[in-house]
Amino acid sequence: MQQPEATVENTQKIDGNNRFWAEHYAPDIRGYDHQTRRYQRVSDILDTAVRNTPERVGFSLVLPSGHCLDKTYAEIGRASDAIACYLREDLGLFPGDVAAIQLPNSIHYPVILFGAMKAGLKVTNLNPLYTPREIVHQLQDSGAKVLFGFNLFADRLQTALKDTAVEQVVIAALWEFFPQAASDALRHTITDVAKLVPEYSFDHVPFEDALAQGMAHGEIYYDLSQIDPGSAAFLQYTGGTTGVSKGAELTHDNVTHVLEMLNACVHGAMQKTDHGQMSILTVIPYYHIFALIVNLMHFTAASGRNVLIPNPNPIANLKPAFDNYDIDWLTGVDTLFSGLMALDWFQQTPPQIGLAIGGGTSLRPDTARRWSEQIGPIVEGYGMTETTCMIALSPLDGSDKPGTAGRPVPGLDIKITRSDGAPVGIGEAGELHVRGPNIATAYLNRPDASAETFADGWMATGDIVTMDAEGHLAIVDRKKDMILVSGFNVYPNELEAVIQSMPGVAEVAVVGEAHPTRGESPAAFVKRADPAVTEEMVIEYCRANLTAYKVPTQVHFLEELPKSSVGKIMRKELRSC
Repeated sequence: MQQPEATVENTQKIDGNNRFWAEHYAPDIRGYDHQTRRYQRVSDILDTAVRNTPERVGFSLVLPSGHCLDKTYAEIGRASDAIACYLREDLGLFPGDVAAIQLPNSIHYPVILFGAMKAGLKVTNLNPLYTPREIVHQLQDSGAKVLFGFNLFADRLQTALKDTAVEQVVIAALWEFFPQAASDALRHTITDVAKLVPEYSFDHVPFEDALAQGMAHGEIYYDLSQIDPGSAAFLQYTGGTTGVSKGAELTHDNVTHVLEMLNACVHGAMQKTDHGQMSILTVIPYYHIFALIVNLMHFTAASGRNVLIPNPNPIANLKPAFDNYDIDWLTGVDTLFSGLMALDWFQQTPPQIGLAIGGGTSLRPDTARRWSEQIGPIVEGYGMTETTCMIALSPLDGSDKPGTAGRPVPGLDIKITRSDGAPVGIGEAGELHVRGPNIATAYLNRPDASAETFADGWMATGDIVTMDAEGHLAIVDRKKDMILVSGFNVYPNELEAVIQSMPGVAEVAVVGEAHPTRGESPAAFVKRADPAVTEEMVIEYCRANLTAYKVPTQVHFLEELPKSSVGKIMRKELRSC
């Protein structure tokens, strides 16, 4: 009897030795050459835009009040040069030192980031809403010597700077960079009327003064030829695949390579505009790897315009951006897209958005369907901090597969393995491992975690996935217990440590529960030592010690938490409670 002909489906092993999905790439993607890069270091990205398109607007700030501010690449370039001088000449910092940036989306951010890169420094990004406990951990671990903060959140620094290596704090204000009359009006409204600026008394330098000090040195350009492109440019903090926040060392090579990988995937979509310059609405904060790479780095490399939203809550804050600018691209999470479509003004006059990219968390099928029907193309991407944002992206040629995260970006090797390390076949579930020029190789100060995650050039993602015969990746589950809240990683270990420190709590375990708008939310299961402890008390304690998105939305009290024979609390059993 004749045997059935072998097919890819029943013979292909996803073992890292064959990029069989590449034959399904669009022609633009097939042209990716891992040997070709436009840039050697991160600072080259802005320098090139300044050289080629100095008078083109690179960044536009939009406030909820309707105030708008445009800055050209030449202006951003000059200001970043001044910050580089300030860091080197006034603060006496050296290449390899670390600058911490704790800012919302603002004109300050690209000025400071590229200024630090031009000075040869490394950058670590902090969420402005971090609590003092979270700030202390990152500042101590990264060894940052200068911190650029924001006046609306500066009170959080009052107790967070002790026992850190920070030698200088520079505080920025929202009204800076505006013309004098607008600046004075904004200062009065924010400070005197709305009273949004908290009191703080630690030593600091106003950003305007730091900028002026740097400008006073004139034109100084620092030789970066000794900065190894293989050295860290960013210490980007993440829980990684598990546990407490760790600094993924993302190199200049990682960033410059991922820009070529991304550009190969989206090159065609960058050409479709009637108004001469592509604009992207930057709602996701720059301190998140998604916006850092796709919005800031990619659009600067394309001499595009970033339209900056400092505070997207409520979503109505985005209206002035759509009123004043042509928005070609929008990056976001599911809740942003669904939230926009729920607004009357957005429905009544739908903007012409050429491409929306969802990341951070899976797009719900209904969100994707409604967006594509009412607004325009929407695709899904998948990545991690340790992969410099990119692992997979849905194809832009209409061959995307709903319910998947797209195909691996070009230049990336993939293997999917069972628990015993054996590779799986097409359609089989296993843990995803990735290898490529965009993959970090270590966590700062964490050889144990580095060895667990990175081995022989491969990174174990901790995600359980399947891959079909055309290379579409589908996320099945997470190997670890990370909770994904509106695209942000929440790690149970951190929450448990905080709640455990609360008086009256004997034991605690945290798991993720489905949430109608956030994807998931943390739920705490508590064994009380004091019966007077209430749900409200636990939540308030968490609010004082954790960023808002990490705070549990549910607290359940149990007489006993389920444990294994060795006494380990079994989170898996709590998910069914």
